[in-house]
Amino acid sequence: MLRNKKYKKHSSTNADYWDSRDWDASADPQERERLQKLHAKRIAFQAIFGKVNSAISGREVPLKFSRPNGWEWNDRGDNEAPAWTDGETIFMNTVHFDKVVGESIEAKNTVSIINDLISMKGLNYHELAHVMFTPRNGQKPTSTIAKRARSEDFGIWHAYNVLEDQRIETLFSARFPIAAQYFTVTVNQFIVAVAQGRVGYEGEANRTGKNQQFANMHLLLHGRKYLPKKIRKAAREAFVSYHSVEDALLLEGLIDEYRKLAFPRNQKRAVEIVLEFYKWIDTQRQ
Repeated sequence: MLRNKKYKKHSSTNADYWDSRDWDASADPQERERLQKLHAKRIAFQAIFGKVNSAISGREVPLKFSRPNGWEWNDRGDNEAPAWTDGETIFMNTVHFDKVVGESIEAKNTVSIINDLISMKGLNYHELAHVMFTPRNGQKPTSTIAKRARSEDFGIWHAYNVLEDQRIETLFSARFPIAAQYFTVTVNQFIVAVAQGRVGYEGEANRTGKNQQFANMHLLLHGRKYLPKKIRKAAREAFVSYHSVEDALLLEGLIDEYRKLAFPRNQKRAVEIVLEFYKWIDTQRQ
């Protein structure tokens, strides 16, 4: 998630939260022990991936843990971002990390712990891809799109992030093929599973609000070519069932073209694609 500071509801990210001693306030020995274990996991994760990020990117890119800061993962404002970046530092949602990893630790499920850590790695690499490949807030096309979003509608920024997510993961996985494995687990957890959970089943999309979200998952998966074909095929079929083949072809064309853009050379075309993509999304909200 690329952070647009103009849409952050609270100014403090509590970036040093990982170093707090929350267990001191707990009188329950078991709870104190649980918090100590989570604290140790956060310290280890932060130390390791701070070094990994710097080695991969060729510059210092620290990872810090932060409490949810109130700015929105999507334009509905119903989710806290699991991770985000300001272009220099990667922030991991402490509450989410503790919940996911804590549940696995309590269940003593080694397989679950491994999958959760893989998912967290995928989040970190996704944000690192933003740091490496997404123009910062003062650079085009980011600055142009941010200005349009501020003056017109936040959905423009959301559309930009949807397209940019797929472009940066394409670039990152092409340079580091092993990253595709991590991205796949992360996408399954944060996009596929969430969309299926809202619908309640993995079936054909009916014309309901919840199933519209399931069908629109195609817009998040189409450009992630590293994903198994059966996942992308199922998403496309749901989208076509809910919308139309014509809509699918239009949006797939925009996504595929955007994935191949290089900045700053193609920044003007990027803005055009984002606005066209947003226009279609906006018609669905009316």
